[in-house]
Amino acid sequence: MQINGLPVVDAKKKVKITISSRDVTKGKTKDPAACAAAVACLREVKNCTQARVHIGRTYLKIGKRWVRFHTPQSLRGEIVAFDRGANFEPGDYVLTPMQPSHRATGKAQGGNAKKKKGKNRPYHITVGVRHFGANR
Repeated sequence: MQINGLPVVDAKKKVKITISSRDVTKGKTKDPAACAAAVACLREVKNCTQARVHIGRTYLKIGKRWVRFHTPQSLRGEIVAFDRGANFEPGDYVLTPMQPSHRATGKAQGGNAKKKKGKNRPYHITVGVRHFGANR
């Protein structure tokens, strides 16, 4: 996987960020590169030159590569509220490495499981928030 021609690697360690009220004031809604969390990452993470905070993943450009983190549920809730026009509550958040089952290995995930017959479970899509994916 690449973002703007640079490789994406999975994080090895957790990163704690503190989002301040000043970050919230500077942040822009529906913009993963300029939201309050991205502003806080740029300020607090050493050698971070760009940040993209999405609903499920956070990408930090450190050096000549993008480091991929899992966006925690607590931060996800604040992002959804912020993008929909509510307040973003300042606080401490921990970006964690991806679980092994969610890491990008370059191979297809899963097996040749047979499809279940019957009704599919409804799929929920959160609307009114930033786009999904790193390349948008």
